[in-house]
Amino acid sequence: MEYLSRHLHQLQSQPDFNFHPRCGKLALTHLMFVDDLLIFCRADPISIDMMLSSFKNFPLASGLEANMDKSNIYVGGVYGEDKAEILNVVSIPEGTFPFRYLGVPLSTKKLKYNQCRPLIEKVLARAKVWTIKHLSYAGNTDPSKKALVAWHILCLPKVAGGLNLKDMCWWNKAVVAKLLWAITYKKDRLWCK
Repeated sequence: MEYLSRHLHQLQSQPDFNFHPRCGKLALTHLMFVDDLLIFCRADPISIDMMLSSFKNFPLASGLEANMDKSNIYVGGVYGEDKAEILNVVSIPEGTFPFRYLGVPLSTKKLKYNQCRPLIEKVLARAKVWTIKHLSYAGNTDPSKKALVAWHILCLPKVAGGLNLKDMCWWNKAVVAKLLWAITYKKDRLWCK
């Protein structure tokens, strides 16, 4: 995949290659995740031909080939004869938006919570299975369960067997007392006035 990625990055230096309108600032030509590949370019025949020639060189070098039955092309903003010409050149079936990737619908518009809710529920269900034993998700999964940490021992000095942590209750009382002392005895200060 690194070989393919280098070839697709080299397209950036070609003067005839045009980025997808929303990918030009980032110089983005493709995204890879595991064995999935999303390729972006402007919907003009020259850019698409350059992209496909880079993509077709990959099987020659690596022996790996994309499954074109699972591949789709998504064309936006191009209609009529231009779109038909592009679809004829690539010979890949046209897909429609929204399509699902990793359980999330990908769309040209902003996703709503209801569209992402199934994925969020799956992640939370998986997280709760293994967090019940080891971690807690956004607090404790069982709110009645008390902390299993002996803070009074951890706040002891290291020589006494603690970790020399500050006891936040006592620390807060000391800071408030110091502030009250400063207000009482330093009345000439601007912030006290």
